[in-house]
Parts: sequence; C-alpha cells; structure tokens
Amino acid sequence: MTDQPDWTTQVHALVAAFEQELLLPPGKSRPFGGRRQGYRGASDDASGVQWHTWLFATGEAYCAVNLEGLAYDSWPIARFIERELDQPRLFDVRGRVTAPELVEVVWYRDAWQIVSRPPIDEKHIGLSPSPLSTMSPEPWRDTLREAYDCLDAGKRHRGRARQTVTLTKSRRQAEKEVSPHLQFRQQLTMGAGGGWADAVRTARANLQPLYDWVTEQASPLG
Repeated sequence: MTDQPDWTTQVHALVAAFEQELLLPPGKSRPFGGRRQGYRGASDDASGVQWHTWLFATGEAYCAVNLEGLAYDSWPIARFIERELDQPRLFDVRGRVTAPELVEVVWYRDAWQIVSRPPIDEKHIGLSPSPLSTMSPEPWRDTLREAYDCLDAGKRHRGRARQTVTLTKSRRQAEKEVSPHLQFRQQLTMGAGGGWADAVRTARANLQPLYDWVTEQASPLG
C-alpha cells in the first residue's frame, strides 16, 4: 500500500471538511492511521464518544460515531453496554435516523500489545458489521453480551479482559488483553466538485441521533 500524493491530498481535504463541520479550529482534530494501516483520518479527540472520519487508500471514506473501550471516566463503554442490556433503546433511536439503511453497526474486539493493537482474526464481535436498518433485538443483545465479555468481570467490567486470540499476521494464538469498541459508520461519497463538505454534513446529520443516544447511555449520570 503506497502513500500516493493524491490519497494524501484527499485525506487533508476530508479532514478539513470534518473540522469545518464540527467547528474545530484547523489542525485541531486528532489524526490516526497511516500508510501501514491503509487508512488515514481524524477524530474530534473528545474524551469518550467521538466523531471520526477517515479515508482508505482504496478510496472508501467514512464518517462515524465512535466509542472505544478505554478508561476515560470509569469506562463509559461498560455503562453503555449495561444500560442497553437492561433497557435497550437502539430500536427507538433507529426511528429517528433519517436513512438507517446507510448506517453500519460495528463492534470491534481490540487486542492490546503495550499501546498498539495488532490485527486479530476475532476482530469483529457478534454479527458486526450489520446494517442498522436490519438489526433485530436478539442479535443486538447477543452482540452486547459478547462485547461485555471483553471487559474484566473481576473488576466489575471496568478494565480489559484477557482472551485467547489469533494474531492475523503470524497465525499464532496468544492470550492478550482485549476491549470492545463501538462504531456507527456511514460511507461518504465525494461531491461532484471534488469536495467532501456536503457528504460530511449529510452523514453527520443522519448519525446525530445515534451520537446523542450513545453519549447519554455512556454518561456517568445515565
């Protein structure tokens, strides 16, 4: 995967449109990815629920609501899972999403090696990725339970669990710390004039009810 100048230019244009849509000062988003990973993008760098955008070297671009399995303020992803298991709200919120067929529900299992996250075969949790429009209650509940198992039961699920995973590159099985990672993502299409602003704005508006709900379910106050 080569870092083509055209790809780099498009990443910069996408991130600039993202920063403008979120009213972030230019250059104040947090970059992620790179040539080795095959994608590059940025987040709003919020502590907890975040907005993300990125562009694969193959050309596919996305905007997403993102909640990683990190400590933040006492593991908001654990609060989110617990509240959804107790009283699921996804299907009520879906009714407020203008185009749910454009949104994918994605749960990742992140395996940790010091601070890096090596690729693993068990990356996807449950039926992830699934279109939001076709998700049903039982698969959602099963996926939540599997995601919850990626948190340490001995610490009231406020920490990473340890699981045996398959390292994709070496094909070797190893015990690693793991954590769950939630995304609601929507693919972007570049505008006729070559810009990303309209696509980012449209995707963000469609994803906003999901962002608000995830933020509420993950909140310390509930």
